[in-house]
Amino acid sequence: MNKKNSIDTIKLAEKAWLEGDLKKSSEILESRFPNQKSLIFQKYLNTNNSEKGINSTPLYFNGHDVNSFLVKFDSSISIFDLGLPLSSRGAFFSREFTHLKYPERYIHLYSPESIKAIRSVMHSSYNIENVYLTLVRKPYYHWLIDTLPHLLGLSLLKNYKTIKLIGAGIPKLRGWQKEILQLATQMFKIDNLSWLNLNGNIVKSQPCFSQTRMPLKDRLMILRTLKLQKNNKKPWRYIYAKRAKTDIRKLYNEDKLISKLDSRFEIIEPEKLDLRSQINLFSEAKCVVGVCGSNLSNIVFCENNTSVVELSAGYDQKHFENISNTIGLNFFRVKGEPFEAELKIKNKWKEAHSDFNINIEETINIINICLFMVLI
Repeated sequence: MNKKNSIDTIKLAEKAWLEGDLKKSSEILESRFPNQKSLIFQKYLNTNNSEKGINSTPLYFNGHDVNSFLVKFDSSISIFDLGLPLSSRGAFFSREFTHLKYPERYIHLYSPESIKAIRSVMHSSYNIENVYLTLVRKPYYHWLIDTLPHLLGLSLLKNYKTIKLIGAGIPKLRGWQKEILQLATQMFKIDNLSWLNLNGNIVKSQPCFSQTRMPLKDRLMILRTLKLQKNNKKPWRYIYAKRAKTDIRKLYNEDKLISKLDSRFEIIEPEKLDLRSQINLFSEAKCVVGVCGSNLSNIVFCENNTSVVELSAGYDQKHFENISNTIGLNFFRVKGEPFEAELKIKNKWKEAHSDFNINIEETINIINICLFMVLI
């Protein structure tokens, strides 16, 4: 199958998946491997009447219903890179568990190599007990927005001596990752969590626990309880949040922009601050400016009506716009020009991750509009 046909196949599978036709989506994905009989089939999880060996429990937080369930699989195949379980029969509950929205993220499960590996694990006598499976991806954004709220289900597992949280491809936890796990254990009153790093991407687990997908509004509700409750001072800080020097998506004329900013702006590098300091700093922000990326993740802690100006490489990524709309922030996007102009034609995803320049005068004008808005 050539590249164009491969892309068309993924688009068709994505369309079927978004329309809720899992059978059609699965068949389209499998068509990329015509000589391979797949073990995997997509299926809906019925949380009111689960099949044998699967039990679901509704979740609550601080007296609020949360649109998510803790699910126990008596036996499953745990897929690390997607943060989801397969049932022992190969049922793939993609709509309920995968936090990665589209089918192209899990199409590799249908490849001959994956099928061979999954079959081997299914028939193996080796298993790991008491596994809790969730999405663990390297960026700070995903740890904060996805992983932390999806550890709520752990709070119900008090009767197990130890629960093992699996993370693939992360040989050693960084300081901020440990801080996020510590915050989660404090917030959800978890005292039996251990971190288990394994080689490879799949393992047989008995039992396996996982938490179904949670709407953004519920995740943000949980995260915003981390703010200081006794701080009655109105937001007053003006923040420019820089990305780390080693990150992709560099703003080439950032120094020139900073030199033109209002004198009230503080130039911060979130990666150099501990997590609690980041939470407190952004909760005091009246206006936040920064390049699209993990450096803006902490806008989840901003108060209502705080203004956020996202500097992007051109192609719209909706992460921070969606967060802003959900919690009532004033969101603005300034689109720049990718450093390699041809990316705009060839690949929108690469464009979104490319280094770029912005129009300084236009950007300062938009920031000044924000400064005027926060004074009203």
